[in-house]
Amino acid sequence: AGYAFSDAAGVLATIVKLTRTLFIVPLVLIFSWIYAKKETPSQSAEKVNIKNIFPWFILGFLIVVGIRSTGLLPETTVDIVAFLSKFFLSMALAAIGLKTSFKEIAGVGIKPMVAGVVIDVSVVFVSLFAQAAILKYMG
Repeated sequence: AGYAFSDAAGVLATIVKLTRTLFIVPLVLIFSWIYAKKETPSQSAEKVNIKNIFPWFILGFLIVVGIRSTGLLPETTVDIVAFLSKFFLSMALAAIGLKTSFKEIAGVGIKPMVAGVVIDVSVVFVSLFAQAAILKYMG
């Protein structure tokens, strides 16, 4: 969408998106550990086993990023996969929307909304820092 305005906006939009995407990795690990600690009885001396809580899709994500970064995949393949991912994501969001009601959302409470705002704001600051660093490096 950024490229619709200008090349510079497209480059910055790409940086923001990549920063947000890569920020998923540590956040998922942190929240997995927090959840596992919460589920472990407090009297237990058991440590959280990282293999049990590790979200394995993260490893798959990093492998795909690595493969894409090599440049070995033809652009037509990347374009087809990108189109399919957008299509399936749209279908998944539609399915979630069909099963969601405002009554259920209101019943969840304020904590998830506050967490979402905190995460979004932190992503904005990380993205701005990354952009400033890149612009300083390039300038």
